[in-house]
Parts: sequence; structure tokens; C-alpha cells
Amino acid sequence: MSGELSRRRLLRTIGTAVGASIAGCLFDDGPEPIDAEARDLREIAAMDVPARAEPFPIEVDAAYVEREVDRVESLLEEIPSALETEIPNEAVRQYIDNEREDTRQKLNRADDEETNIGRLGPLRGARSDSEEANGAYRAARGELTRAEITPGLTELRERAAGRAESLTVEGRDPHEAIPIYDRIERRLAAAIRALDRPEPPSTVSTVEAVGELSGRTGFVRAATNDAMHLLERHRESVHDPEPFGEAIEQAIDAMDEEITTRVETIPDDPNRHTLFDAETDSTPRAPAGEQVLRLVQSSVDRYRDNDPESAQGFTTALDALCDLQMVDRLRTVVEEGGLGRPEDETAVEDAKISAVESIEDARATADTGSQYLLEPQLSAAISSIHRGDDTIERHADRSVERAALWSIAEYAIADARATVTNDAVAQAIDALE
Repeated sequence: MSGELSRRRLLRTIGTAVGASIAGCLFDDGPEPIDAEARDLREIAAMDVPARAEPFPIEVDAAYVEREVDRVESLLEEIPSALETEIPNEAVRQYIDNEREDTRQKLNRADDEETNIGRLGPLRGARSDSEEANGAYRAARGELTRAEITPGLTELRERAAGRAESLTVEGRDPHEAIPIYDRIERRLAAAIRALDRPEPPSTVSTVEAVGELSGRTGFVRAATNDAMHLLERHRESVHDPEPFGEAIEQAIDAMDEEITTRVETIPDDPNRHTLFDAETDSTPRAPAGEQVLRLVQSSVDRYRDNDPESAQGFTTALDALCDLQMVDRLRTVVEEGGLGRPEDETAVEDAKISAVESIEDARATADTGSQYLLEPQLSAAISSIHRGDDTIERHADRSVERAALWSIAEYAIADARATVTNDAVAQAIDALE
């Protein structure tokens, strides 16, 4: 904490003690205001947060990434920088320019990524946007029609669905193979979902319809290519792979038993403050309860929707298990008197520091080889910290009360998740053996 923050806190504490003795004689209703200032909360929001890590068992080929970049750039090069002479319609020109600008932004994001696996996400977006710009440009010139694109969409879907159905999770170690196949399955599923969306209605202009369908085609091709590249790289790295479908199914069955038992203790309504057997009004317990219940319901729903022999089935079961164990951890914290009404910004700062330390401890004490399953859970904890920081930035000037309560809630969720993650991951890995 900075010296300036400490000095302001001391002065304010003295002033508050005097003011409280007077105000207490006049007002008895409601809790005492939280003794914090917006600038103090913003200093807490600016405190460092652990960086996300994205370990992956295989390397993405740099040449593959370069080919994807070249494809995007070649699509942009086919569009003249000045469109006025070819396209008199200003709205169409603006549409194409917007897609070009979005493409360039995503290319910059890909360039900023430190790993090739990290570059694939922005590049999929860039491929989609560049195809949309290119398709719209060609449609505006009368070179491409909706009828020419539609048959290709059916073929793309059949190809993606066929590849998804033929996948068999295999490799050397299941806890290394599962993250790879999880990524492959997700890419193919995203491609299929994109193709299953309704086509633009007939009322949409030809340029816009062709642009949208071209962008969809570009995304599907990029997602499918990514999936197949990962599969190829994995198969190159493993000789005599062992199939893990049966082990995954058994592990999911083991996790499902605990998931089902724990779900029975969860309230159905995320808007009711029934998660904790304690007073929740005007405390971080209320927003923590609402947020964690939404997280649990979402993760359990995703788990129920997946194939019980797939890598996604395993990872979503682990997500649900971590979320449910996180609920128990938060309940324990509340039973021990935690997440009560904060007096000042100290409670906010302490909550964030504790969350950061729990993430660091989880990484320091993790079992060897567990990082591929551990880090996605810690990334979710880091996201909770960022949501707490964002809450402060959005609300501190208007409502110190909301900023403090909701940020503490998010920090507490991050803390709880990081605390249970190692045990949950170890439990899931043990179930595979």
C-alpha cells in the first residue's frame, strides 16, 4: 500500500470516529457507510494481478501461423485502399472499411501474443473479418452472389461434423491428451454452431448477406484448420498412442457422483441470497452468493450437455466440480465470520491480496504434470479478480458501497477457486487412473 493511501486512511479514521459519535445520536437505521474513498479503491484495483498462463502439451507450427496470416493479408490486398470510384454507396464502403479495420486490429492482437497457440484465436477472428470484407467487396462489384456461397456451407458442415464424430481421445498420458482434444473438439463444435445459425433473411441486402456468409465461411475454415493442425501435431508427437475413452468415461462417472450430490445442496434461484446460513444484507455475501450460483449453474449445464466419453466431457465435469467445491469453501468462510460488512477499504485490499496469494500458492504447490488442467481453473480465478477491479473502476465514483461489496465478492470467489483447485484437479487425474 502506498504511503499516501496510509496517510489518508489515518486522517479519515480520526475524522470518522468524531463524526460517528455525533451521527450515531441522530441516525439509527441502516449500516454505517463504508469509510472509503473512490481514489483509494482505484489504487487497490491498480494493484498487480498474476498473469494468465497457457501451457499446452504441443507446439503449434510457426509455419502454420504464417500461412494463416498470409491468407488474411491476401484477402485484404484484393480490396483497393480507396473504394469511392468502384463503390458509390457510402454505407457499403463504410461496411467494408469497418471489417478491414477489425481485421487489422485482430492481426495486431495476434502479433502481441507470446505463443503460437495464443495467436490462433485472434487469427480466426481476422480470417472471418477479412473474408467478410472481401466477400462484401466482390458482391458490391457483382462478382459474388449469395447463391454461389450457400452450397459450400453445407459441404463445410458435413466435413466438420464428420471430423468431430471420428475423433478418439488417445495419446501417451491422459492428462496431456485431454487438453489437446478438448481444444480440437471445441474448435470443431464452434465451426458447426456457426454453420447452424440461420442464414441472413431475404430482406438483407445482397452485399451484407454475402459479406456475412463469407465471414462465416472464413471462420469455419480457420476453426477446422486449427483443429486439424492440432490433431496432426499431437499425432506426430506420440508413437503407439493409447486410447483413453474408457478411462475418461470412468473418471466422469466418478466426478458425476460428487457433482450430483453437491448440486442437491444448491438453491435453484440465483437471485435469492440463500446460499449462506448467515445475514447477507449490505455485505459482500449477497453479490458473492448471486455470482457463484450463476457460475455453478452455467458450468453444470455445460457439463450435462457434453458427450461422457469426450475430452470436453471431462474438462466440463472438472469445471463443475471446481465450482461446486468453491461453493463449499465460500460457505466455510462465511460460517467462520468472513465476508461481513467492510468498515473501510482495508477489507477490499485484504480480499484482493488474499486472492492473489492463493493463486500463487496453487501454482507453487501444484503436482508435476497437472498444469494443463490446473491453469484453466486459475485463469478463471484471475478473471474474477479482473471483474472485481472493473467493478471498482465502473462504480467507485458513483457508489463506494457497490464498488466495495462487489469487488470483495469477486476477490473472494477468486480466492475460493484457487484454494480448492489443486485438490479438485488431483481428484480428477486420480479418477483417470
